[in-house]
Amino acid sequence: MLELNKKTNIEYFSRPRINALLEQATEKPLVLVCAGAGYGKTRAIADFVQKNNYTTIWIQCSDFDNVSTRFWENFVHTIMLIDQLLAKELKELGFPDTDDKMNRFYDAARRYMQENPALHWLYVMDDFHLVTNTDIISFVEHTINAWLKARTVILICRSLPIINILTLQAEGLVQYIVEKDLAFTETELAEYLRRQGLSIEPQILNKIFQDTNGWAFSINLIARSLKKSAGYMGYVNNAIKHNIFSLMESEIWNAISNRLKRFLLRLSLIEHLSAELITTLADKDDSLIAELQQQSAYIRYDSDIDAYLIHHLFKGFLRAKQELLTDEEKRKTYRAAAHWCIQNHYIVDALGYCEKVGDYESIVSISFELTFILPYDLALYMVEIFERVPAELFTEVDFLAAMHLRALISLGRWQESVILAENYEQTLQKLTEDSILRKHTLCLMYYFWGYLRLLRCTADHRYDFDIYFTKMNDFRTDPPIELGQMYVAQTGPWSSLVGSARAGAPQEFLNAALALSHYMNDFVGQPPSGSDNLIQGELLFYQGDVGTAETLFNSAFVRTQDCRQFEFAHRALFYTMRIAFVLGKYQTVEQVIKRLTALLDEKDYSLRFVTYDIALGWYYYLLRQPESVPNWLKEKFAPYSRLHLAENFGNQMKARYHYLIKDYQSLLTYLKR
Repeated sequence: MLELNKKTNIEYFSRPRINALLEQATEKPLVLVCAGAGYGKTRAIADFVQKNNYTTIWIQCSDFDNVSTRFWENFVHTIMLIDQLLAKELKELGFPDTDDKMNRFYDAARRYMQENPALHWLYVMDDFHLVTNTDIISFVEHTINAWLKARTVILICRSLPIINILTLQAEGLVQYIVEKDLAFTETELAEYLRRQGLSIEPQILNKIFQDTNGWAFSINLIARSLKKSAGYMGYVNNAIKHNIFSLMESEIWNAISNRLKRFLLRLSLIEHLSAELITTLADKDDSLIAELQQQSAYIRYDSDIDAYLIHHLFKGFLRAKQELLTDEEKRKTYRAAAHWCIQNHYIVDALGYCEKVGDYESIVSISFELTFILPYDLALYMVEIFERVPAELFTEVDFLAAMHLRALISLGRWQESVILAENYEQTLQKLTEDSILRKHTLCLMYYFWGYLRLLRCTADHRYDFDIYFTKMNDFRTDPPIELGQMYVAQTGPWSSLVGSARAGAPQEFLNAALALSHYMNDFVGQPPSGSDNLIQGELLFYQGDVGTAETLFNSAFVRTQDCRQFEFAHRALFYTMRIAFVLGKYQTVEQVIKRLTALLDEKDYSLRFVTYDIALGWYYYLLRQPESVPNWLKEKFAPYSRLHLAENFGNQMKARYHYLIKDYQSLLTYLKR
C-alpha cells in the first residue's frame, strides 16, 4: 500500500500561547471553541492534541450527521480506536434515542471508566454548529454530564451551539475560547512571516496586522502573495472575507497543476476522506499525494480518525467548480467512495453514494445486512431513496420492492405499507412465473408482510399473519433466501401478542404462531426452534399449570441449542427461573442464572446485555434486593411503544422495582398510561 507522508505540514504555525491557553482550558470538563471561518480553530486543537499525545475521540461533523444513525456510525468508529469491546457494545446498542438506551449507554460508560480509572481523554466534536438534530444535541448534553470526571469535551463551532449547559456554566465548569483568543498577535505574525522566509519592515508588518486583525486565513493568503511580489499593496479584512474565492483563485488554484485541480474537485464530492480512500482515488500515485500535501494550510491529515480534512472555505471554493468534472469522473469517485463505505460499515454514506451512481443492487445488498426493524431515521432516509427510484426498476432489481416495504414498515406507517405491498404484489404477479426476480421479491415481501400483520394483531385482534407466511413458502426458491439479521425473533415481555379478552383469542394466536414457526423453520432450513413450546408453555404458565409449562420450557431450551435462537433460549430460561422460585427449587435458579450469564458470550446475540439485565432484575426482585437491580432498570419508565419491543420488557421489571421500593406514585403514573 502507498505510504503517505502524514506529518507534512509546511504552512501550519504552532503557537505556544494557544497551546498554553488550551492546557488551562482543558482542566474544565467543557471547552467551547467558538470563532468564525478561518480562525484556525481546528488546527489549534489538532496541534494541541498532537503535542500532548492525548487519547482523543474526534468526530468531524457535517450536515449528514443530523441522521442519528450516521452520527452513531461515526461515534462508534472513533470509539473503536480506543477500545474495540466498548465500541462493539455501543454498536449493538444503537443510537440512544430512548431513555432506556441512554441509561444503558451510561452503564457501559461507567463500566469502562471503572475498568480504566486513570484514563483522561478528550472528546472533540468539530463543526458542531452543523448539528441541528435535537436528539443528537440532547445526547451530547447528556454525555457531557455523564463523563465529567473522565474526559474533557471540546465543541468547535462557528456560532454558539444551541445546547443546555446552564448548570455547568453556573458551576464554572465551562471555558470559552473565542476569536480574540485565536487571532494572531503582532509578535506571532512576525514570527510566522519569518518562518515563511519573508523579511518585513516593522511599519509594513504593523499595516498587515491592522488590515487583518490577526485573521489566520487572510494572513496565509498574504504570505503567499508576498512570496510572489515584494511589495504589500494593502488588504482590508472585510474585503478579504467578501472576496475570499477570488483570492483562492489567484493564490491557490492558479498555482497548482491541472491533475491536482481535478483530484481536489473529486475529493470535494465526498464527505469522509480516509487515508485509504484518498490513496485509492489517487490510483496509488505517490507524486499526486505529495502534491496534495503541499496544500497543508487547507488540507490536513487527522491521525485520530485516519482521514484528511479540507478546510470548509476551500471546500466551498472547490464545490463551486464541480461542473468542471466529467460525469465519468463523478461516477468513478462515487463508486470508489461507496465501496469504501460498504467495506468500513458507514451505511448511511454508502447508501447515498450508491444512489448517486444508480447502484440499486448494492443498496439491496446493504439492506440485507441490517436488522428487520430499522432505526427510525435510517428507515426515513431509505424510504426517501426508494421514492426516488425510477418505477420500472422495481421489476428489474431483485428484492428492491421488498426492501422498500420493509423500510416503510420500520416507520410504523401501517396503512401505507399495506397499500404499497398490495401494489407491488399486483405488479410482480404480472411477471412470468419462471421469473426468479418475481419469486425472490414476492417471497421476501410476504415475509415482511407477515410480520407487519403480526405487529398489528395486538391492535386489530386479527390473527391471520400465518396466511402471509404460507404465501412466502409458496414462492420460496432453492437455495432459499438468506435472511441474516432480518430473521425476526420476539424480544419483548411475552411470546403471545394477544391483546383481546375475546374467548378463544389466545388459541387463535397460538394456532397462527405454530404455523408461522413451522414455515419459518422449514424456510431457513433449521430444526424446530422451540418457539411453539414457548408459546404453549407461556399460556399454561399464566393459567397456573406451572408443571406442564416447566416441561415445555425445558424442551424449548434444548431445541434452541441446535438452531442458536438466543432470544428463545433466554425466554425459556427466564420462565424456568420464575417457576423454580415458585416451586422453591433454588438450586435450579442458580443453574439458570449461570446459563443466562453464558449467553453473554454469544456475540451474535445483539440484545444479550439488555435481556440479561432484565432477568437479573427479576432475580433480585424475587430475592427482595432492590439495591442490586441494574441501574437502568431503576430509572423512569420508557414511553409505551410496540408491545414486542425490549423497552416494554424493561418496563415490566421497572414496575416491580418501583413496587419493591414502595415508589407507588411512579408506579401508578405508569399504570394509568
